[in-house]
Amino acid sequence: MSTTQAALSPVRSLISQRLQRYGWRLNTGSALAVKTFRTAVGDRDAFVYLADFGKDSREFMLQGDYQSEGRNHLDPHPILFAKTSTPEEIQNAASRFAVLVDAAIANTYAMRLA
Repeated sequence: MSTTQAALSPVRSLISQRLQRYGWRLNTGSALAVKTFRTAVGDRDAFVYLADFGKDSREFMLQGDYQSEGRNHLDPHPILFAKTSTPEEIQNAASRFAVLVDAAIANTYAMRLA
């Protein structure tokens, strides 16, 4: 495990714990977690990723992917938080992200039909 991965591990854990409260399931791939939404056209998955832009960056970014209508509806909804954030601030960022995701997906065409 690289130094960057080791530093991310506690952050990933805090985010994952908080996202589970919002119905997200842990993921073993590159995405931290996945959440399934029932839509009028069937089940659709949303994925959340934690981005680190290197040692010169002061922030982490939570970003999501939810494909519908030929585009990622979560692209305009990233959450940035400082690498110096406390555990509580990290979990609050995860909560804000989860709420934004639910709202963005609720406004997709397939969800409005459901």
